[in-house]
Amino acid sequence: MAQPVLTCVVMRSSLPILCTILAFASGCSSSKTDSPGAVPMAASDLTRDTSPNVADAEAAALRDGNTAFAADLYATLRNDPSFANKNLFFSPYSVSVALAMTYAGARGDTASELKNTMHFTLPDDRLHAAFNALDLSLSSRPQATDGQVPLTLRVANSMWGEITTTFEQPFLDTLAVNYGTGVYLTDFINNPEASRNTINNWVADKTEDKIQDLLSEGAITSITRVVLVNAMYFNGGWSSPFSQSATTAGTFHGVNGDSTAQMMTKNASLLYGAGTGWQCVVLPYDGGVTFTAIVPDDLASFESSLDATMLASLASTDGSFEQATVNLTLPKFEIKGTSFSLKSALQTLGTTTLFGDQADLSGISKSEPLFVSDVVHQAFISVDEKGTEAAAATAVVTNGSTSPAPPKQVTLTIDKPFVFFLRDSATGTILFQGRYVGS
Repeated sequence: MAQPVLTCVVMRSSLPILCTILAFASGCSSSKTDSPGAVPMAASDLTRDTSPNVADAEAAALRDGNTAFAADLYATLRNDPSFANKNLFFSPYSVSVALAMTYAGARGDTASELKNTMHFTLPDDRLHAAFNALDLSLSSRPQATDGQVPLTLRVANSMWGEITTTFEQPFLDTLAVNYGTGVYLTDFINNPEASRNTINNWVADKTEDKIQDLLSEGAITSITRVVLVNAMYFNGGWSSPFSQSATTAGTFHGVNGDSTAQMMTKNASLLYGAGTGWQCVVLPYDGGVTFTAIVPDDLASFESSLDATMLASLASTDGSFEQATVNLTLPKFEIKGTSFSLKSALQTLGTTTLFGDQADLSGISKSEPLFVSDVVHQAFISVDEKGTEAAAATAVVTNGSTSPAPPKQVTLTIDKPFVFFLRDSATGTILFQGRYVGS
């Protein structure tokens, strides 16, 4: 039932290690120890803005940009040979947050490329304020009423920095005010493996142990300087659960052949939509999140047409959607991914200088030139009769309403590959996205 996700950006020094190590200067920030395992923290003296003044138009601009990036990233990943004929699951929101924190310290061409790739259209100060408002909204889910399953949606950000690196004050201020974090000071130079384990343990803790070993052995080295992490965890129960007694063995016609699957069934009033070559159903969770499943006649053809405009339309349930009584069959499924790199996908989408010696991340630190060595992501989802559990994590590693129509009767049997996403109803944010093509 739960879904965790993690995105990690790893930054490294772009100069030889012996030429670039500078003593840590604590004058630009305070040093705290309110951190995992009493790890010291460099942090701004400013506190998080828990009531950011963000206009509706600004929130809409962020939502639309995040949706456009989600469509771009899905299109890029589904064409990646490593995902050919395989299940795919990721959190576009987790990636967006991790790279928004990176963007706060980017300058010049590096900043311009990130801005274009991520579809950041707001001025920088308003962008981070909008992310703050969105994060706070997602973290303040309504309490469950009688008979409902409490919805859990947690979003956590952290930054891990080499203890000898000096961090720029404006960057620390942005992290504190808009993302509620500072920099956990770690000894990447002398103890890279211990640092990796500490970060992985933080991720596991934030995702109920659903994301394990986000950073694999060797991902952190003595030239790592900064690791930015966003972790998400979701656990929600269906507003109308499936009856376990109605679940039976059936056949799922996957891209790699038929397989036996546990098929859940129910008859319920749901939002239903249909278009040329596809059908769609929206299943609500208690607490304001929905699960949308799109069943295409031909997966490849549908995926090639799934651009930002179409994804936004499906997410908003405009157009062809109507309330219907749906006799639904849906397989129980689980996608337990391993960590994968987003570097190639981001380069394809136009972010190139970030990953090389031309990177300008001087807004993070001027101690030494930094570049991003990789952006690592891992996600997990499990769907059963009670609901959904999901998690995701992203690490950036740097070296250096409409009136319902009268209900109609619809039968929808999802026994072949389908595309799906989880969306927060209040903000319109796509939290998780993927496809299931069979076990």
